[in-house]
Amino acid sequence: MNKNEFDEMERDVITVLDDVAARREELSSDGDWTTQIKNGLMECGHRYEGFSTYASSCENSDGGEWLYDVCWLKMENKHVRRVPLILESEWDMSLKGLMDDFPKLVVGRAEHRVMIFQAKNKVKMREALREFHNEIEGNPMTLMGDRYLFACWDISKKEFIYRSHVARFDQE
Repeated sequence: MNKNEFDEMERDVITVLDDVAARREELSSDGDWTTQIKNGLMECGHRYEGFSTYASSCENSDGGEWLYDVCWLKMENKHVRRVPLILESEWDMSLKGLMDDFPKLVVGRAEHRVMIFQAKNKVKMREALREFHNEIEGNPMTLMGDRYLFACWDISKKEFIYRSHVARFDQE
């Protein structure tokens, strides 16, 4: 992983995921795993001045799910002024399961879009990434500069593999 391809916020998300991954064996289910990830991301989001964080079933969330599994908002006078991060996670390894959630990120207007998923190995991860890229490139709402962080739990290696994608074209 070349850390230079990730910006500061993406590196912070990666740190949270790697910290939780180090305790993966202690967690009894995908639900526990997801809760620990979301709790870590709530804590991380609050380190940024003025961010509100949203996710269901979290200790430090400012509210329940807000359109996405995880969402960080910058509010002013009860109005949304920025959406620094939106995140979806899907543990179903089928492309259909992944593609039920991923398009939500493509149509969302946010500074960072994060997709957490798992694959049996790097070959399956690449298949999923191809589908994600096809969705990004084929969607008329994609704008130049849209940022994505893909975090794939490689089951065979028991580690996260990270990839970034920044749209380099404008669909108009």
